Order: sequence, then C-alpha cells, then structure tokens
Amino acid sequence: MSSQPPPRPAAPGLADDAAIPVLTERLALPEVELDVTPPKAPVVTAEGAARIEASVRAAALAELRAELPRLIEATLREELAGTVDDAVRDMLALLQVTLEGRVRQIVRRAVEDAIARLPGAPSDVR
Repeated sequence: MSSQPPPRPAAPGLADDAAIPVLTERLALPEVELDVTPPKAPVVTAEGAARIEASVRAAALAELRAELPRLIEATLREELAGTVDDAVRDMLALLQVTLEGRVRQIVRRAVEDAIARLPGAPSDVR
C-alpha cells in the first residue's frame, strides 16, 4: 500500500513547464563556508578604560539626575501620606470644635440681645 495520494491530473489547457521545479526534485545549493573561529578580544589600554568608565559614569549620572525628582516625590508621598492624613484629620477636628464654640457664642449673644429688646425685659440679662 502506498502512503502517497495518487497524482492529480493537470488543469486542462496547461502544459508542464520544465523551468518550474517540482517538489520531488532536489535543488543543488552552493556550498557555504562559515568562519567559526572566535573573534579576538579587543585590547583596551588604561587610557581607553578610563575613558569608557568616565563615559558610563556620566551617562548613569545623567539618567539618575533625570529620574531623581520623580523618585524623591514618590517616596515622600508614600512616607508622608499617613502623617498628612492624621494632621488634616486633627486640624478638621480642632476647626469643628472652634466653630461650634463661636456659633454657640454668637447665638447666645443674639438671643440675649433679642430678650433685652423685649418690652419689660430686665436690663441685666447679659
């Protein structure tokens, strides 16, 4: 039994073109030579190493200088968030107590003034 399907007939009107390779043909490829020897290590002088170090240091400092404000702000926000929330909460509580006291004082004075203006009211209501 053959595992390959039978060949399909060519489409009507088309003749086989000998210039078109068929899947069963093997094409000859040119041989390629690859150089697999490892490259020689570059020779770096002390002056060259110092120049590379200075260049890398300058690039790292420039990148750090650009990122530093954002990093500091993010760190401060994280660290101070709880403290700022506590301070605002305490300030609001103090303002509430102060305002309640002022409102009571104003209302008390207004009531005393209204009573003092009533006919027949004692003169020393305050």
